[in-house]
Amino acid sequence: MFRGFLNEIRPDITNRKYYHSSTGLYIQTFPHPWNYRELKPRSQEEVHGKRRMYIHFYYNDQVALERKQFYALLDQLETELLEGTRKPEHEKAYPNILM
Repeated sequence: MFRGFLNEIRPDITNRKYYHSSTGLYIQTFPHPWNYRELKPRSQEEVHGKRRMYIHFYYNDQVALERKQFYALLDQLETELLEGTRKPEHEKAYPNILM
């Protein structure tokens, strides 16, 4: 269900109109109806209806950038280990890769 909303917003998730400078996040909200059903405890009457929930999507491009840089470093460290071209400045990081 939510994947449809995510696929809809993915192409322009970082569009300026969704950016909120107070939070530093891109935010989009969608109302979504759902079928409501409740059994009344005293009368045992079943109540049906439509209710509305709101689906909120938040995107933080700073965190995404940091994650991308981290993964690039991991790839570099892995390549150095596999090729046997260890670099002295990365010696502290290698034990964490080998875990």
